[in-house]
Amino acid sequence: VDPDWKSLLAFAMAAAAAVESATDEQRFRDRLAESEPSPAEVAMAELLAAIYGWRESESAYQAARSAGAPGGIVDRTIWGPTMAVAAARWDIDDDANDERIAALVERTGYARGRALLTQAQGLRASRRGEHAKAEQLLFDAVQAFATLNLEYERIVALADRAGALVAQHRGEDAAAALGEVRAYAERAGAKALLRTLDPAPAAV
Repeated sequence: VDPDWKSLLAFAMAAAAAVESATDEQRFRDRLAESEPSPAEVAMAELLAAIYGWRESESAYQAARSAGAPGGIVDRTIWGPTMAVAAARWDIDDDANDERIAALVERTGYARGRALLTQAQGLRASRRGEHAKAEQLLFDAVQAFATLNLEYERIVALADRAGALVAQHRGEDAAAALGEVRAYAERAGAKALLRTLDPAPAAV
């Protein structure tokens, strides 16, 4: 089976997870299994499904890392930053991978990767209670994704920024951000993202 076809099956699993179609996700998982994938390909597919299905899974992350994912410069450049965001969101310490991916993104000038790493830094700052720093980093990520016309990524970063705004008692700004996120998720059928949204905070 063409490796690109296996990648498409992984993307299909992630898309099915995003819209919470368990039947389709399993169907694509079965087709991937029939293609004789490597352990890294299986682990990466499961990790992407967890990320886009908004299912926190340190085990999926660690399985992917143990299997050597992301492997190859293309996968490291494209999916390494996505993994950095997942690690930050799930509070997983993986400094070695984060530093390797940051150096690669800097060397390649990959704009999407740079925006994702900024988002990861914002999430890490939020975990440390540095909410003003987190909000600024996440604002920068939102702006970068907007410039790149990456709407899903922009919306996810906007949801993260809303959390930092709430932590700063900026309820009105957070409510506006979450309203935009909710409208997008409903319009796009992003059920997994929609499920994560708390009721809009009262204005403070």
